[in-house]
Amino acid sequence: MRLVIPFRNRARNSKCCYSMPRLHYLGTLIVVLISYFGCFVPTTLAQQTDAPKTQFLEYLALAEKGDPKAQFMLGGCFLEGLGVLKDPAEAVKWYRKAAEQNFAPAQHNLGTAFHYGRGVKQDYEEAVKWYRKAAEQNLGEAQNSMGFCYRDGYGVGKNYFEAVKWYRKAAEQGMVEAQASLGLCYASGFGVDKDYAEALKWYLLAAEKNSSGAQQSIASFYAMGLVGPKDDGKAAEWFRRAAEQGEAVAQYNLGVHLKRGLGVGQNHVEAAKWFRKAAEQNYAAAQKSLGNCYQRGEGLDQDIVEAYAWWSLAAATVPQAAADRNSLADQMSPDQILADFKRAKELRILIEQALNLKPWKPQRTVYFLQP
Repeated sequence: MRLVIPFRNRARNSKCCYSMPRLHYLGTLIVVLISYFGCFVPTTLAQQTDAPKTQFLEYLALAEKGDPKAQFMLGGCFLEGLGVLKDPAEAVKWYRKAAEQNFAPAQHNLGTAFHYGRGVKQDYEEAVKWYRKAAEQNLGEAQNSMGFCYRDGYGVGKNYFEAVKWYRKAAEQGMVEAQASLGLCYASGFGVDKDYAEALKWYLLAAEKNSSGAQQSIASFYAMGLVGPKDDGKAAEWFRRAAEQGEAVAQYNLGVHLKRGLGVGQNHVEAAKWFRKAAEQNYAAAQKSLGNCYQRGEGLDQDIVEAYAWWSLAAATVPQAAADRNSLADQMSPDQILADFKRAKELRILIEQALNLKPWKPQRTVYFLQP
């Protein structure tokens, strides 16, 4: 089976040419994790509690007296809109006050603000300055952010050895994102000798804490036989765990396993369901496969209009989708083709709207303390 290795910037729309679904194992292992572990979603105080107005006022009173923890918590209130209207610039103001008193969580969040330009002008070098101050105080989130910056060259020269050093510090403290990123470094040979067994060790630690990216990579290891004999059953199990968390590549790969009966009972209906979930996240390979399902009537009712529409969406990055769409068009009337164009446009709008509705999430950890 030929493995498809998408380029990094095409993780969601890899240029793959095929008529049957192919498993994107290395795409899962390398490309998705590079983007994913630079873009993780933490659990924040806003997701855990409703800070009342009185809590905000208590923080304000203490913060104005110079209490760094209160200043930090006040910054969080302004950042998340807890007891006060959201105001990222005001959050930065209070984070800075606490950071200048050497309060590590505030230093890290101030770095995050500079990294993504929230409430302050984007400045990667300034972000690294504050990340480093917090990391040197052994704050795991900041150590992880330092690893990210060194890996991708944000505010510092790209240096995989330094990235591994900082990821390891954070990973040894139990930081799930750092554990997964360290697994990626071992799997890819970034700053360390390639070692799949060591990569699996770190991926498993992260996966047990529900890291969907790590779960995808473990699935790839089993599917490719990188740490022992191939095991399609375990691969399907791990792809499912990641797919259920919304990872498009895992959803697509689970669909392939179900379609072919790899390690699971063959089930075209379930395969089409997972292809659709990935396709609706604009994953081109899944759009092509979903079009195939409609064209052949596999797992859902045959519908050449839907087949044409989904192939049209995938056509820009999957050449076979363009070829199949054009071949289908030769068999259709002008009215049918017009209906196809309308449906493809409708699907594109729906997908863009769904993707745009996803709330903004910080791409580095925003650190919170419990009140």
